This record gives sequence, C-alpha cells and structure tokens, in this order.
Amino acid sequence: MTNTPHDRVEVVLSADAPVCPRCCRNGLLSARLPHDIIGRRAVMRGTHVVVLCEACDVGDAAAGALITFFAVHERIDDTTLTEAAPLIAAWTASIQIPQVDPEAWETDYQAWLRGEFDD
Repeated sequence: MTNTPHDRVEVVLSADAPVCPRCCRNGLLSARLPHDIIGRRAVMRGTHVVVLCEACDVGDAAAGALITFFAVHERIDDTTLTEAAPLIAAWTASIQIPQVDPEAWETDYQAWLRGEFDD
C-alpha cells in the first residue's frame, strides 16, 4: 500500500458525530482517504476512513490545530469553510494509512473462500 499525499479526500459532514474507532467516543469529523493497495496482479484503489477525535488526536500537531478550530467554531459551515479547509488538508496529509499484511490478508481470504465469514 502506498502512503503518498492523499488526493481526492472526501470530508464527511454530518449532523451526527462520527464514532472514534479507537476510543468509541464521539469524534469531531471524519474523512475518506483514497490509497493504493498493491496486490500480486494489480494495483487497486482503496479507501481508509479516519475520524478526528479530540481525545485520541490531541497530541498530534496537525490534528490539534483542527481540534482547536472545532473548539472555537463547533462546526464547519459556509462562513468557516475557508478557514477550515487548510486545517483539514494538513490533518489528512499527516495521516499514515496502515499497511496491509499480505500474509494476514491471504489467511483471511482463504477463510472467506471456505465460508468461515458467513453468518
């Protein structure tokens, strides 16, 4: 998988707060980051969803600036979009997408073929 600067980031704005997958608290914002998954036969496009979390991301400089924005403005709207955009760009550019473990992927794939993930 590649960790190049993320192009075509999709910020998810919703009335409902996203849930942080790390601590299960309400997050502030979520985004879908495209990335390449390099397989044995092809390169596939994937999407990694990230949640900006006040509790989990407070120590990260890029996330901290965006957390501060939300502390002041509470939400992104037409009047704050210009201020939020570069903060979102800096936050998403700093995110490292986890690498795929090919052996674990192959193990899961074989289990899926055997029907082990069927309900």
